[in-house]
Formats: sequence, structure tokens, C-alpha cells
Amino acid sequence: MDFGFNGLYKSGAVRKKLTGLTEVEELNLSGNYISRFPLKMFTGQPKMRELHLNSNFIFSIPSDLFTHTPNLELADLKNNNIREMKKTMFYSNKSLKFLDFSNNNLESICKGIFAYQERLSQFLDLTRLIKFKLYIRRHLRTLRVN
Repeated sequence: MDFGFNGLYKSGAVRKKLTGLTEVEELNLSGNYISRFPLKMFTGQPKMRELHLNSNFIFSIPSDLFTHTPNLELADLKNNNIREMKKTMFYSNKSLKFLDFSNNNLESICKGIFAYQERLSQFLDLTRLIKFKLYIRRHLRTLRVN
């Protein structure tokens, strides 16, 4: 489903459109004005593989945002204002392969955030990261820091 560049600023409207749709594999919300997400935003989306949230105004991510997307392989969150990656963010996403947080305002990444992502091969761009510890690296095959 492509909702990219539609001037959306309330993600709740998208959640209503997704209600009852359980076959969504790719969702594009890029280039909108979304700044936050309601709890249980992607409930009922077990088949979602790709999620594009880049180029919005997202400041924080609810801890349950990815809980209901166990088959998520790609999450594109570049070009936002995200400051923190919480420890439980990706616990349910064991299929995650590609994660892009480039051009955000990351200040911290919680210890153990990638402990269950054995397939994660690319975590892109820690350009502005202040507190980065080497324990994260042991869970990744590739790490690019600009």
C-alpha cells in the first residue's frame, strides 16, 4: 500500500484504513508529515515485510510499533528526528535484515537492542550518534558509520 507523499499528518487515519487488512506486505508512508504513532498502530499486520517511514517528522517511536509485524525484513526510518532506539523496539522482528536510521538525531541505542536479529545484515548510518558502544557491533555483519 502506498500512502507516500500524501500530506498525511495523522497516522491514526492510516491505522483505520489498515483495520481488517491482514495481507499487507509493504506499506509506504514516506514523505508525509507524521510526527508520532498511536499504540498498536500495526496490529493485525503479520505479513508486513517492508515498512517505509522515511522523510517524516517522527520524534519517537512507541515501544510496541513493530510488535505486530513479526515478518518485517526492512524498516526505513531515515530522514526523521528520532533520538532514541529503545531496547524492546525490535524484539518481535527476528526476520529483520535491513534497518535505516540515517539522518536522524540519535543520542542513544539501548544495550541489547539487536540481540534477537540474527538476520540483520545492515544497520545504516549512525552519523549523529553520541553514545555508541561496541556491544552492538557483535550482533551485526555490516556496520557503516559516516
